[in-house]
Amino acid sequence: MNKSDLQLQKFFTEMRKGIGKPNRYRIEFNLPIGVNDVEANWESRRGNIQSNQNKFNATGAINIMCHTAMLPERLLQSYEQKQMIVPYRVPYTQSYNPVTFTFYADSTLNTRRYFEIWQNSVVNVHNNSLNFYSEFTSDVNIYTLDVEGNDTYGVKLIKAYPLTLAATDLSYSNDGVQNITVTLSYKYWTNIEDNREINRTV
Repeated sequence: MNKSDLQLQKFFTEMRKGIGKPNRYRIEFNLPIGVNDVEANWESRRGNIQSNQNKFNATGAINIMCHTAMLPERLLQSYEQKQMIVPYRVPYTQSYNPVTFTFYADSTLNTRRYFEIWQNSVVNVHNNSLNFYSEFTSDVNIYTLDVEGNDTYGVKLIKAYPLTLAATDLSYSNDGVQNITVTLSYKYWTNIEDNREINRTV
């Protein structure tokens, strides 16, 4: 067996569990605990917001409508350091960019309504006052799957909230499928396998 054949055999051995496919994934969304203020938007108050979670996503209807997603990036911020005239970069912190999801919309636009309710827990639309961070953030789980539908990898967005609910285009000339696009901001992400070790007070 020549060197090329050995390399090919090694490749197939390493890939014996199959190749990851970007169309094999699932997402888990949950609305936050809601706002503990009688002057807050009605649908986003505690109790009411959980009723809306049960109404819109108890069966995973919102989760399954997500047809485009992404695994988040983690960026190490760095600065240039010179030692013996040779420059190199030194990390000093990490940062996380928002993640965008796109959903199919049903005829009732329940997907859009779900994220409207979540956004209304962030800001009271009537007086433009902000609510507490713990009241409007919720964790979001993103899993990749194998061809048999088993979870193979998972990421948890910690303390996420909908930063942007994009405009939804309407047009007489467009008879296609309507989409809802939402961008979530979050505090940080972690591999779900590592999440057990996190102190959730941070």
